[in-house]
Amino acid sequence: MFATPARLLSALCAAAALTGTLVLGAGPVPSVEAASALRFTTFVADPSGKDNRTNAHINREKITIKNTGRSTINLSGYTVRDKQNHRFTFPKNLTLKPGKAVVLHTGKGRNAAGHVYWGQGNYVWNNTPGDTATLRNSRGSVQDTCTFTASKHRSGTTTC
Repeated sequence: MFATPARLLSALCAAAALTGTLVLGAGPVPSVEAASALRFTTFVADPSGKDNRTNAHINREKITIKNTGRSTINLSGYTVRDKQNHRFTFPKNLTLKPGKAVVLHTGKGRNAAGHVYWGQGNYVWNNTPGDTATLRNSRGSVQDTCTFTASKHRSGTTTC
């Protein structure tokens, strides 16, 4: 098993403290980015009912993102992508308070509190297991992923 950068840095600092040795000039120390507070929670890749391509049914295809942290997060420039590289970019100045969630619907609609719309006229997520949603911040760093897996009961929903 590999050590995480934070554990490796901690171990190096402990070793330096024990031996009284600290190597300077060995090059830049890589930054350790804190774990993201944004998490996918529910992923409906295959909504129940017939795929009739109506906007109402397309909007039942959705994924929920929750802020599990203690600070408000500005989602401007954040993206959600699937394996086929369909990309949704969150609108400017959309913020998510601690403990709150936003639902990204595939179809068309008017953005409102807790709901945003991709604006697609067709389904994005695959009905077969394996399609993965990836959330990236405005700098392109992965914040979270969730892979659709059909349950034994053939539910079209995955809990991330």
